[in-house]
Amino acid sequence: SNWFRITTVAGTDCDSCGGVPSYNPSASSSVQQLPQAQNVSTLNGTASGAVVREYCGLLQSNGSAWVYPNQTVTVANQSATFFSPGVSGMIGMGLAPFVDSPAANWLAQNPTQPTFSFGMALNPPSNFSTDGGVLHWLHPDSSFYRGDIAWKPMLAANASMPSNLSTWFVEMDAWSVSGSSSSFNISQSGTELLTLLDPFYSNIVFPQTFARAIYADIPGASKHATSAFAHSWKLPCNSKFRLTVTFGTFSTSLDQTSLVVKQADGVCVGALQEWIDASATEYLLGSPFIAVLYLIFSYSQQGDGSVGVAARITASNKLSTGALVGIILGTVAVAALLIIAGVLLYFAFLRRSAKAA
Repeated sequence: SNWFRITTVAGTDCDSCGGVPSYNPSASSSVQQLPQAQNVSTLNGTASGAVVREYCGLLQSNGSAWVYPNQTVTVANQSATFFSPGVSGMIGMGLAPFVDSPAANWLAQNPTQPTFSFGMALNPPSNFSTDGGVLHWLHPDSSFYRGDIAWKPMLAANASMPSNLSTWFVEMDAWSVSGSSSSFNISQSGTELLTLLDPFYSNIVFPQTFARAIYADIPGASKHATSAFAHSWKLPCNSKFRLTVTFGTFSTSLDQTSLVVKQADGVCVGALQEWIDASATEYLLGSPFIAVLYLIFSYSQQGDGSVGVAARITASNKLSTGALVGIILGTVAVAALLIIAGVLLYFAFLRRSAKAA
């Protein structure tokens, strides 16, 4: 998952990082080399390299930097589909080790502040759009959502979970899938529905039992392809069905416009997939789901996290005038769109290096 533990960037020595902009530790006057190496995995790839501490920053929409020192960073010297055009780094916002996250850094410097929060309004996946959405760093923007916010605590991931995709989950309260016939109505509630919210992944993944029950009710649906961890389904392009998910008092739905995806070869596949691992019981809600929401992430001084879910105001495209908001998630492809917490990561220490040069 991209809620991984440590911020990761492409290093200048990485020949497998796709030629993305890279970081050169030897050009920095503020870097601290650490003795360990780190392997980082997401749903779409892996990266590995040395670990450093560095003086970092996020580029804001007004051109200024939100600076945070003493950040732990993995400098990748090897990568397998981890980076992509427009994406040269990812910020780790996981719960463990919390001390290595930008949230912990800011809270340590602001001990009187009870929480560190940010809001996220991501746009739907697109191979053509360069606008991935907006990140409201420190100041969630109420003009981007309507109605009440449903809050759910982040639950620490158990190492025995078969999918092993994230350091945390939230608990979904219910889901249902219905179709054009009255007999097509499948639902689940009243039990623990551990859910991973991952904007890096462009699909939705259910446990095998429920995914197969859903596609059994769609005439003409059949197994299609297999990735490293999920099976997809082929289905008629005119298939109609609706997925509704509930978190607390908040519910939202996706219909076939999001759940039926027409590929370049004309074949239609379902955005809802199933885990390869038959024992996996968790749910993964990726970018099709996240693009219809406004998400708020909040971290306390003690390292506890919570997620707020609200209905997105899709017509809202203005940037808030808050002091530390409007970090634009610029993208050029689907993979680039789906980075959490700051695609435009850059290093403020480069200003120091330029002066030193």
